[in-house]
Amino acid sequence: VLMTHKITTGSEVEVRLICRALEHAVSTVRESQEILLVPHVTDVHVALDDEVRGCLSRFSQLMGLWPDQLPALETALRNRQNMRLDIAALHLALETLTEALWKLGSHDEKQRWGSMLQSVGSLAEELFVAYTRNSRSSERQREGHVQHFLHICRCILARLRVVKMYLDHLSSADEPLPMEQVGRLWKYLGDEPDFKTKLTMKKLELFLVTQSKRAASKHFAAGTTECCICLSELSQPVILPCRHVCDKDCIKDWLRPGKRTCPTCRKDVPEDSEMIVSLQS
Repeated sequence: VLMTHKITTGSEVEVRLICRALEHAVSTVRESQEILLVPHVTDVHVALDDEVRGCLSRFSQLMGLWPDQLPALETALRNRQNMRLDIAALHLALETLTEALWKLGSHDEKQRWGSMLQSVGSLAEELFVAYTRNSRSSERQREGHVQHFLHICRCILARLRVVKMYLDHLSSADEPLPMEQVGRLWKYLGDEPDFKTKLTMKKLELFLVTQSKRAASKHFAAGTTECCICLSELSQPVILPCRHVCDKDCIKDWLRPGKRTCPTCRKDVPEDSEMIVSLQS
């Protein structure tokens, strides 16, 4: 075994797990070829094709990120004798990232977490492609438990990637991490997000609209979320020099030659005032 695969962590647990995977690969080959002879060391070299090498490589890379999780993986595999090692390692890595998400307390921790997610995501995509292209993998994928865990991994990865995008683009370095909003986003996405379906996109749209309203309430002058002219919900907010807020279309209709005043306080609105849609206070 040591001649066929490089041990990443040097852990005895890693060696045992790799031996387990190779034994399973040998068993699969012997069954397919109906070999009746006693297993021989040469069977390992026969079974160690590109598919198995890829599986072991992905497993070692994933566990290299969290070597302390190897005992947990070994425990999890005791009741799943036919589970592919790389799929089990990916599932554990995604669960570890999910647990780490809720412990984020600073932007530096968020950056490190995001880097780990990128590394795991690249290996996950490689794994998904391998199980799609390889015929032997496709046969195993049809087994219920393997298909089930591949689906779970895809769903968790999708949720984590959306959360990462939210944190990267909507969290300011000079403010605390918006973990309360992240919790809401996690719930909106649900356990099985599928961005090819209208349901998931509607959920995401609903969350973003809700957050937009909250942001408007926080940042608009006087904490308002409605137009001071039509009293409807703001869609294209414009802040006047006096700090009152109205919709862009409404204020354009309101302001006329000889009547350039705020509809609320009647202060003058200069001719050179720019009607720029903004969420800033």
